[in-house]
Amino acid sequence: MLADAGHTVFEADTLRKADVLIREMRPDLVVLDVNLPDGNGLEYCRQLKADGELRTVMVLQMSASMVSDDDQVRGLEAGADTYLTDPISPGVFVATVGALLRLSRAERALKDLLEREQQARNDAESANRLKDDFLATLSHELRTPLNAIVGWTTLMRTIEMDDEARRHAIDIIERNAKSQAALIEDLLDVSRITQGQLQLSWLAVNVPAIVAAAIDTIRPSADAKGIALETHITADLGATVQGDPVRLQQVIWNLLSNAVKFTPSGGAVTAAVAVDDRFIEVSVSDNGRGISPQFITLIFDRFRTADGGTTRAEGGLGLGLSIARQLVEMHGGTLTVTSEGENLGSTFRVRLPRQRADVSGRRAIAREAPRPSKETLS
Repeated sequence: MLADAGHTVFEADTLRKADVLIREMRPDLVVLDVNLPDGNGLEYCRQLKADGELRTVMVLQMSASMVSDDDQVRGLEAGADTYLTDPISPGVFVATVGALLRLSRAERALKDLLEREQQARNDAESANRLKDDFLATLSHELRTPLNAIVGWTTLMRTIEMDDEARRHAIDIIERNAKSQAALIEDLLDVSRITQGQLQLSWLAVNVPAIVAAAIDTIRPSADAKGIALETHITADLGATVQGDPVRLQQVIWNLLSNAVKFTPSGGAVTAAVAVDDRFIEVSVSDNGRGISPQFITLIFDRFRTADGGTTRAEGGLGLGLSIARQLVEMHGGTLTVTSEGENLGSTFRVRLPRQRADVSGRRAIAREAPRPSKETLS
């Protein structure tokens, strides 16, 4: 009868078999007789509604022997969503099942809506916390070089300095001014990327050359910490991609800078370049702090830091990797990371197509596959 009405039906002639089917198939509705060979339908309904995983399953209780008003009250109080007595016309039975299934779908939709609303609220609260943390970090990072600039400028005005002391003061002021300018440039890059206003200059870019230039720039910092900086370039020294040389060097420098920053004295950082027929890959590996499994999926998010206190001690706004990934994607490439865990180092890989990829207007939409309907079990 129900199958003819278009419902998917599974049948069981004992409570034991029914329980196995219900737990396996998770139907939307169970049509349950009061009297079964191995138990009482009312008691099983009560157990079903007390089960945290199965309480949302609709139960239509039926009986040909317990047909009084008191019997129906007991059935409903046991948890049945409705109670029908035999004999009953097929039309009423099928219509009742349809009504219960509509109610089940409505309740499920409401539950999904509430869960999405709760998730949206959690996301908003998380975003607010990130914003507050970011503003606190931004204030600290901008104030630190500014304090140094103001302090040394005041000293130069108020005390007599010999030439060596004056050069030292100017060096400090210049270094802190450049640090502050870099922070502001990161903020501007994020704004340009977010608004789609960041423009790339498409040229033939020699990848081994920009990697070598980035290494030369970061080498003094590595030497100061006693970090071995190694290179392995198996690609043709003339290997090129189509891209913006300034922005690609910015990406490589950011990866090298992070590797040196988060690798302890005596550690090692390795930059490698490899090539195949379609891609050029630049990898930056270190044996430093590593990345926890909980954080590795968030590492490219803007303003995300694995440890706020540590990151502030090291400096930075948590923008560099987000900007790097977006720049690589604007070149049609990918930026990925692997790490065995904390204190086990990490490896970042940039893969760039050897021919310019047209990435304008490309979108990907992912939707969760719908759950097959398992409507009734009788």
